[in-house]
Amino acid sequence: MYLLLTPRSGYDLHKQLHLTFRLDASYGSLYPWLRALENSKVVASEWVKREDRLITPQMKRVYCLTEQGRLELRKSLAELTFLAQTMNKALPPLVEEDEREARVVQREDENVVPPNQIVSPEHFDY
Repeated sequence: MYLLLTPRSGYDLHKQLHLTFRLDASYGSLYPWLRALENSKVVASEWVKREDRLITPQMKRVYCLTEQGRLELRKSLAELTFLAQTMNKALPPLVEEDEREARVVQREDENVVPPNQIVSPEHFDY
């Protein structure tokens, strides 16, 4: 999905995957994956001049989604949305509705704090 916003290099994609998902994929896995996506026509790439290299210009390869890639992404997102909605309907809620707003862990000797009340520091033992 990061390719929807702007074309990105493999390095940029690697960095974004790590920041977002804590995924530390090796470049030896990432670049073959990008080539496979390119072979399947969902990603395209091109060589561009690096903007950060003024003295010794170098080229970098950037990847972007093709129109087919955008269509397949939309289809996958729709399927995942449908799956999530189906699971939400099929599975019972894990907690009661009034407990979702706030949960207060209490000891036997403490007073109960209503879920909609702001909990002040005096309610906790430090």
